[in-house]
Amino acid sequence: MKNKLLCPAIGISLVAFVCIIINECTDYTVNTNFAYMLIVSAMLFGFWRSKRMSVNKK
Repeated sequence: MKNKLLCPAIGISLVAFVCIIINECTDYTVNTNFAYMLIVSAMLFGFWRSKRMSVNKK
């Protein structure tokens, strides 16, 4: 169960970290709605990737 939740958590953390770095270190500001879309897509990609990894192990 932990492996299934690890990929989405890593994806969400990486996307949030990148959005924060972009906002703080550059003059470019990430739109809030776009940031939410990126975080949700990272979560869905992580769930899909963990599902694919579990299917490949079988």
